[in-house]
Amino acid sequence: MVREAADDIAQLTPAMIQDIIKLLVGSDMQTKARYASEVCALAAQHLPGGTLSSVEFETDQFDLDWFFIQGKNFTPATYAHALAAWLSRNESAAAPLHEALHNKLGIAQPAAPPPPPATRTNSAGTTTGTLWRSPASAGTPAEPDIVIDALIVDNAGQVLIGPYMPRLFSTLGLTEANQFKNAEAAERAVHLLQCVVGGPSDTPEALLGLNKILCGVPAATAIAREVAITDQERDTVEMMLRAIIEHWKKIGNTTPDGLRQSFLRRTGRMHLKDDAWYLDVDPGTFDMLLDSLPWSFSIIKHPWMERAVHVNWR
Repeated sequence: MVREAADDIAQLTPAMIQDIIKLLVGSDMQTKARYASEVCALAAQHLPGGTLSSVEFETDQFDLDWFFIQGKNFTPATYAHALAAWLSRNESAAAPLHEALHNKLGIAQPAAPPPPPATRTNSAGTTTGTLWRSPASAGTPAEPDIVIDALIVDNAGQVLIGPYMPRLFSTLGLTEANQFKNAEAAERAVHLLQCVVGGPSDTPEALLGLNKILCGVPAATAIAREVAITDQERDTVEMMLRAIIEHWKKIGNTTPDGLRQSFLRRTGRMHLKDDAWYLDVDPGTFDMLLDSLPWSFSIIKHPWMERAVHVNWR
């Protein structure tokens, strides 16, 4: 089921998220579902403007983030209060919900606040997150709680633009001396690569693993849930894709969207071995044209990347 969710982002429905969560939570799923139901009911009752349908949708997103992205285990009190914090959006709104949880279920809020979700939406509607800090930024880099050593992605074909990435990021002012200027620049680059393959700006983080690795962000590290791509950035991406098409003579009059459909949106499987990533790309109808590609993408290792990506495609 995890593979099916990764094959096509449009198919990442609440039902599929539930199937993913069932695999991760295992025998605790029934208990988790009961706690989630109780929190949702209380949130709909106590949060301003809250409806049961809206909080249930948010709970699906939280579960994917909590169990898949952050790799958390299910602990009733921690899970319930972390979900309450996610649904509340801010501390002032969260207090009545935490109190209601205590009164209804008899579970007190942990003495230490529950670990925050990887990403969340603030009261102004702006997406924020627990930001990764690159080695070039001030302070010590934040280490992820878990290490991800295998991934399934639906945008594996973005490796084709590997040689163009330094110019793209430099043109848009994200890098300096072949390094990202800061953590926010690296996060923006992650979402820009999703723009390259034609994905939405709010693609679930579970599907951005390859993007992160190509931008030097650890796969297990949480980033902002969404970045607003500017018109200038979109225009720059389109110009880059047209330049790729012009340089790759064999694909003729293909449009940027044609390039995306035929090559960039491709399922792939990644695994970590001997301190390097290995990507196997599923075959496609027009893969014979890769033989005429005038550049190599078999190994991608930019200066800002922690590990090289070895590509097995055709």
